[in-house]
Amino acid sequence: EQQSFRVERRAYRSGEAAQYFLVISATDDAGVNHRVFEDAQRAGRLINVVDQPGLCNIYIPSRIVRGNLQVSISTGGQCPAFARWLRRELEGVIPERYRLLLDRVASIRSRMKETVPSADARRRILERLLRSEAVHRFLSGDDRLLERMEKGWERAKPKRGE
Repeated sequence: EQQSFRVERRAYRSGEAAQYFLVISATDDAGVNHRVFEDAQRAGRLINVVDQPGLCNIYIPSRIVRGNLQVSISTGGQCPAFARWLRRELEGVIPERYRLLLDRVASIRSRMKETVPSADARRRILERLLRSEAVHRFLSGDDRLLERMEKGWERAKPKRGE
């Protein structure tokens, strides 16, 4: 939660992997990496030995984060460089505007829960919305059609007690 860490430049001490929840070993010494893996495994800890998928019980994906929208890319440890490359390729395809779209659609969904009791009906409505021209225009920077659709939907809501 604090997103802080400490770097200690020193040799690995046998057994110390057991002290940590998550262990990442990234040395150039195969023997040390193997000892760290064995210690972590024996202690039931999460372990990732960089570039050695056989010495991992957890993989760290490459991620694209746009607010609450997160896209994770993993090669199962086969080739982390490929995951990083693909993330960079996709970052251009998933611009920041997708975060705004997610926020907007989530808001529509939240309001819809008050008037559309069926989860299946809400899903169908949202899927239809997401396939609409309004979404394509929104992603291009034109909010007007989506706003008109929202206002029309708001006017169509039944009044309380109806």
